[in-house]
Amino acid sequence: MTQTRAANRRILLGATLLVAALIAAFLSPGRATAASLQEVTGFGANPGALRMFRYVRGTGSPSTRGAGASSAGAPGRMSWT
Repeated sequence: MTQTRAANRRILLGATLLVAALIAAFLSPGRATAASLQEVTGFGANPGALRMFRYVRGTGSPSTRGAGASSAGAPGRMSWT
């Protein structure tokens, strides 16, 4: 192989890797945020000075449970009936 062919192959390889990196950067999901608790203050008379918090789910990757899945059947799930 001549030097010019080897140089052309290196340039082609470099360009291919650059395009692949750019595609990966644009298709990657956004940053995930952690879940948090927010205090609820206006929930009626509070003679016992109780505090109430609500769970605010963070944004994350859908791969944590699978695309389109829900946690309805997850063990340990709390529900009010």
